[in-house]
Amino acid sequence: MAFSDFQRSEHISEIQRYLHDISYFDAGIPRIVPDSIYGEETAQAVRSFQQRYGLLVNGEVNPATWERIVEVYLRLAGTPALPLEVFPREVGRILDTGDEGFAVLVLQAILLSLTQRFPNLPKVAITGKYSEETATAVTAFQELSGLPPTGFVDRPTWNVLAAAAAAELNR
Repeated sequence: MAFSDFQRSEHISEIQRYLHDISYFDAGIPRIVPDSIYGEETAQAVRSFQQRYGLLVNGEVNPATWERIVEVYLRLAGTPALPLEVFPREVGRILDTGDEGFAVLVLQAILLSLTQRFPNLPKVAITGKYSEETATAVTAFQELSGLPPTGFVDRPTWNVLAAAAAAELNR
């Protein structure tokens, strides 16, 4: 059966999406951007997949390769979502003015998202740097939540922030 150009590009895009998602779990598969074009990057990703999963390595998606890609994709996609632990693990650790990094980025994103539900929370820029602006927003959140208004994020503050963010996600 011959495919139309549209159908062919849809099939290629699906293969690319599956390989892209698999690459997050298997570093041996090059991460490709789905563009519906079966170019050299896609062929290389297919070859890498074929090699890693014991298939004939030719860079072409034959029925055996397709079935294995789908099988691996469904197995990985069907696994429970991995939790993302963001708050520092050290006992007693807090986030405070001058801190930088991923945890601060997440904190700022949560604070900014909460301003949609609580317009009296000051907006904060997402910079990854715990600035005075971030401390002011944290203090305002703590006051709204009945927490001690310290301006820094300890575990109790983080837990209330995380619960508020989860509630927003589930609205």
